[in-house]
Amino acid sequence: MIFLSILDDLLKNCDSGECLLLGGDFNCTELAIDRNHVEPHMPSRRRLIEIMKSHDLSDLWRNFHIKQKQYTWVHSNNNILSLARLDRFYTFKHQFSFFRSCLILPVGFSDHSMVLCNFFVSATRYKSAYWHFNTSLLNDGKFRDSEERVASAQDLQAFEDELSKATIDPKTGDLGDIKMEELPGREHLDEPGNRDGQTRLIREDDHVEAYQWSVSEARWMKIGDVVGGSSQQKSERVMYEGKEYDFVFTIDVNEGGPSMKLPYNVTEDPWLTAHNFLQKNDLSPMFLDQVANFIIENTKGHTLGPAPSSSDPFTGSGRYIPGASDDGLRGGAADPFTGAGRYIPGSGPSPPGSAGVADPFTGGSAYSSASNRQTRTNIYFPKTDGVTFEQANATQILAKLKELNGGAPEEHRLSEEVLGGLEQLLLAVCDLKGSQQLQPPTDQQINLLLKTAHWPEDIVFPVLDILRLAVRHPEVNARLCGGSEGVSLCNHLLSLMGPQGRPANQMLALRTLCNCFAAARGRHLLLAQREAVLTRASDLRSVCNKNIHVALATLVLNYAGQLLGQGPSELEAKAQCLSVASAALEVVQDREAVFRLLVALGTTVSGDATARDLARSLGVPAQINKYSGVAEPAKVGECCRLLLDELQ
Repeated sequence: MIFLSILDDLLKNCDSGECLLLGGDFNCTELAIDRNHVEPHMPSRRRLIEIMKSHDLSDLWRNFHIKQKQYTWVHSNNNILSLARLDRFYTFKHQFSFFRSCLILPVGFSDHSMVLCNFFVSATRYKSAYWHFNTSLLNDGKFRDSEERVASAQDLQAFEDELSKATIDPKTGDLGDIKMEELPGREHLDEPGNRDGQTRLIREDDHVEAYQWSVSEARWMKIGDVVGGSSQQKSERVMYEGKEYDFVFTIDVNEGGPSMKLPYNVTEDPWLTAHNFLQKNDLSPMFLDQVANFIIENTKGHTLGPAPSSSDPFTGSGRYIPGASDDGLRGGAADPFTGAGRYIPGSGPSPPGSAGVADPFTGGSAYSSASNRQTRTNIYFPKTDGVTFEQANATQILAKLKELNGGAPEEHRLSEEVLGGLEQLLLAVCDLKGSQQLQPPTDQQINLLLKTAHWPEDIVFPVLDILRLAVRHPEVNARLCGGSEGVSLCNHLLSLMGPQGRPANQMLALRTLCNCFAAARGRHLLLAQREAVLTRASDLRSVCNKNIHVALATLVLNYAGQLLGQGPSELEAKAQCLSVASAALEVVQDREAVFRLLVALGTTVSGDATARDLARSLGVPAQINKYSGVAEPAKVGECCRLLLDELQ
């Protein structure tokens, strides 16, 4: 109560013209929907409501999620969960328009969730020599509706006539490449627009006209003629900052702020391009989906520029891609999720299946996990057998290792004897079934692997690929994952997964941890190091790399499978799995990664009412509902619907 009285005094001295963002743990709630039991601090609630009303404050999260139930604080006592939305942001009601979103995001290191606000007050960029209209004034009814600010009919007509004479370059005008023969005629203007400012291109005789929808006038206004087109510009590229691009888009992210240029070549990854654009312009990563989808939509079907190659992004060589496979030497180690020989999520034909239920992880018909044979309606979870990354291309891994060794500093260069030992080790661990009757890995070979795994970070990735494959072998797993050596290995992998680490190393370190679940000693090690491993792995969800996302999702799934049936004693571990999976789903886009996260969630809550309550408190049902309608791949939508049924 003392805190609330001090808060009231501070707000009395706050000018309503100042921008207010008031946030914290208020230790009480305003509404019954924000707790799963009776509010224990009723005097504080009444005082807080009184302050909110007297100062005309708005609860940001509640205004964005009017009827939704989600909590920021979880406490367990004798297996009874107390849930409440204690952590909140407030602002003046008349300033609510400054805010773009307010989200509750679970974290693995606290019993409170993170509350994330995204708002825009003013741009801090260079001052333009041009005058810009402050568009926030359009939210002011008195300003907007004032008759003295309305132009005369004659002036409006003159403006529209001038605007219709303008020309738009399709390469630099956000309209993409244009195929005139595919555009609709003037009859398309008979249909009303969906939003103010929506643009439509119309074919008129031998040219293209651009129209924009005006909500206030309920009609399409001509904004100019489009010059050029695909037939004229297919071979042309746009120069921007001294470099040629297939497209240079103009992006308006900040309302009232200056436009920004987004250069793009169709051979580039649109998500990586969007990520780099946001970083360069100091924009929120929450715009990632919006910008990437804009690029995809406006470059759909184009094949300008050189064709993509499979060159190694780290050295420029085309002979090795970390995690890739080789049909001749993989020894039965096909991608366990696609059935293909090369690990590319969602690519490659599925193997032919016979009658029966297809395995959603391999695409084959030999799915025989005992937990999933109980019913044919849910073949996805719970999943108790660990998922590993087994694809291998021994020839290319060795070739890359020798190439990098040749250019390595003298103090790190490996002798031919060491290289030969690593080669024998690699061939042995790729032949787990013993089809080639190779000798098992020796202690000397395992020691060599452990030593070379500490190579400089810019050249270590082929060694990590060997390590990833090696830990599946029972003898290597027992040696590397036991005792102090196991802890040392785990710490080394976590160091490679740091925020400043190289993406290839981060991905291979995650895959190595996943493969440690292949044997008992590795499972024991990772369960003991669970909190540190999942915390560091969760940080990688913000890396814009689908292979890292798939590996992260697989790691959470393997942990969930190990915790199944552990009972109340492992509630904290299950809570971390739910938290990490939920946080990853906020940013992950790749459908295979999403599928594995859904299976991880389903496995975690299966047969555990307390875990289901915890998942509901984290807002998982509302978070995953958007995947229930996914038709391709079908397993995503099917698994999501089964999980929603489980959480009802």
